[in-house]
Amino acid sequence: MKRNTPNGATRDNAGFPSRLARLLVDEVGPLQPRLLLVHALISPLPTLAFLRLRTVIYRLAGFRIGSGAAIFGKLTITGAGPIGRRLAIGRDTIINAPNHFNLGAEITLGCGVGIGPYCVFITDSHKLGRPEFRAGDLFAAPITVGDGAWLSTAVTVLPGVNIGAGAVIGAGAVVNRDVPPNVLAGGVPAKVIREL
Repeated sequence: MKRNTPNGATRDNAGFPSRLARLLVDEVGPLQPRLLLVHALISPLPTLAFLRLRTVIYRLAGFRIGSGAAIFGKLTITGAGPIGRRLAIGRDTIINAPNHFNLGAEITLGCGVGIGPYCVFITDSHKLGRPEFRAGDLFAAPITVGDGAWLSTAVTVLPGVNIGAGAVIGAGAVVNRDVPPNVLAGGVPAKVIREL
């Protein structure tokens, strides 16, 4: 349907409802109602207290969390779609806080893993785009941390990385490639420092 504007030009309104629908989907699509409820329950809990209760509440969001695991504070969790299926935490794993989990793809933490505070797990990234917009198409790749590994404070793990069982990642490292089992790695980008 065409409509006259004040200056006499015509405007097509037929596409308006579909544009509005797309806009609404873009705006509210990433909302995770179950996760919002979980965060409302967790927010009043002080950091370093109610570790087991907080872990039980995160299970309500659909995350697979093994027995004996403990989460020390509120986690920042992002991602679209069924994110509850994309985080698996093994038994006896300890996650300090604050930490950020981007769940564009799966993140799997093995059993007995230690995660220090201020760690960031990013599964989403962009392909290199054209010169006028370098952040090209979005892609996601899973992250795996093997049994018994320890990530110290402020470690960033990028898409597609596998950290081997028993590995230790030093404070402030940026892990952009796989780390073998039972090594100490650190730096930006992280490199193997020595075998353990």
